[in-house]
Amino acid sequence: MKDVEKWVAISGSWRKTNKKIENDVRKTVRKVLSSKKGIITGGALSVDYFATDEAIKNDPSCKALKIYLPTTSKSFLLTRLYENILYI
Repeated sequence: MKDVEKWVAISGSWRKTNKKIENDVRKTVRKVLSSKKGIITGGALSVDYFATDEAIKNDPSCKALKIYLPTTSKSFLLTRLYENILYI
């Protein structure tokens, strides 16, 4: 991945989503990354997850990915463990 010139924020609902939304998010991430831009997203489920997952698939170095958490990383990880979303 070349140096990122601009960043694009992608965020959305984690409660209501479907396959079309997932496909649209993934397509948008690929388009953004192919134009020397990076992705900024949160740590939520659904739209944020789709954006993060697609960014990592397209740039395993994660140089074009920033994740902003609305909490400390420790709190975020403990919450995801409690929700059985993250496993150790």
